[in-house]
Amino acid sequence: MLIDYHTHHVRCGHASGELEAYVQRGIEIGLTQLGLSDHMPLLHVNPQTYWPEMAMPMEELPRYVEECLYLKEKYKDQIDIRVGLEGDYIEGYEAEIEKIIQAYPWDYVIGSVHFLGEWDISDFRQVAGWEGKDIYEVYSQYYEAVKKAVRTGFYDYIGHIDVIKRFGYTPIAIHGS
Repeated sequence: MLIDYHTHHVRCGHASGELEAYVQRGIEIGLTQLGLSDHMPLLHVNPQTYWPEMAMPMEELPRYVEECLYLKEKYKDQIDIRVGLEGDYIEGYEAEIEKIIQAYPWDYVIGSVHFLGEWDISDFRQVAGWEGKDIYEVYSQYYEAVKKAVRTGFYDYIGHIDVIKRFGYTPIAIHGS
């Protein structure tokens, strides 16, 4: 069984390709299931610092779900389409996240931690955020956020749990517990 549940598309701003092109390519390469899972709109980032390439705009969310459901039906005899979302866990925004998750008929939701506050640790444009920080403390904060995400029960699984190491910042010494 060949599947792919973690895909991004033009709506999120940091990927290319329309949803239907992904579906057609999935059929072409013999996928059994394809999950369409663009990024949930960001709820916490100051509009002054929000880059459009970070996530799908809020006004696109209903259209995204409608298009996914349309494609699921259109290609049902060729591929099993799953309607998904990569839902950032952002501490302090649990009620808003839950509202989005409950508002739509998701087949699955990927829980991801990209942000520590407004700092996106996975964004190459924000690598300077590491400067002057205790790397061990950043890792501790990140994995505490991952644990909190899991405890919410909002997500079906956690995505790229090791994204924090993307730019090569790793704790050098083991600190005490």
